Amino acid sequence: MNKSKKRLFTKIAVVTLIYELIFQGGGALLISYGSNIYSNEYISMIASSITALTVALLLLGITDVNISYKSFGPLKFMWLLLIVYGIQGLTSYIMNPFVDWLASHGYELGSSMDAASKTDLTNIFDIIYAVLMAPLFEELLYRGLIYGNLRRYGRIFAIIITALLFGLMHINIIQLLPAFLIGVVLAWTREAYGIQYSIMIHMSNNLLAIVLNEFAVDHTLITALYMFLIFGGMITVFVTVIKNFTKIIRDINHEQELGSNLKAWFTTAPVVIITAFYLILTVVTIIL
Repeated sequence: MNKSKKRLFTKIAVVTLIYELIFQGGGALLISYGSNIYSNEYISMIASSITALTVALLLLGITDVNISYKSFGPLKFMWLLLIVYGIQGLTSYIMNPFVDWLASHGYELGSSMDAASKTDLTNIFDIIYAVLMAPLFEELLYRGLIYGNLRRYGRIFAIIITALLFGLMHINIIQLLPAFLIGVVLAWTREAYGIQYSIMIHMSNNLLAIVLNEFAVDHTLITALYMFLIFGGMITVFVTVIKNFTKIIRDINHEQELGSNLKAWFTTAPVVIITAFYLILTVVTIIL
């Protein structure tokens, strides 16, 4: 059992790396050597993402997790979106002093901050990719293929590991913590309501990020919406955690093999190597 578990963990770790190599390297090759249509960076990224996801599907396969989903409605959508924005607000208080400290030592994180806030978009293809395609591909990989394969070892375990991989995948020190926590929310959404709703939340978050960062400065109503999402979101996070704290602890304790599964994950050599690789790349983005 432990050997088959570690084989799966190895495969998942390797697949995440292969996905990123095809996505990044394939996109670069298409831009440099593809036909004229691929001269647009985001069209190349869409094409390389489709290829990378197809390879991941062939390597991992689809596993039926056989979950009975709860009903989903507008109030639950608003609640989850507020939690996502509350996480971003709360983690900014943690990350901002660190960013200021790095800046005081000569390390500017302008490009990382642009990527985190979605302010580096210049045309319609950029927006289509950021709002529609990137969330779709990421959800299908992390909350679809990877979550489906890990779910057999427990709900909490699958949520934690997919969220961790999702955070590492961004290779951005500013996004690492919020992406991990948002990954927890998206994985829980996939578990409770279905992957279509984790895709919806992810797309909505990216769309709002673009609208708020582009127009909040010049439009009072959008500024008010931004303040509502951030501060209302932080309140929502606190209320949700306090209200469900006992249930969360009970669910963690109920998953009896959680500790052994986490130990198996973090002692699988390819997992350790690939995790270190992502972290090193994240540090390199600060230095460079």
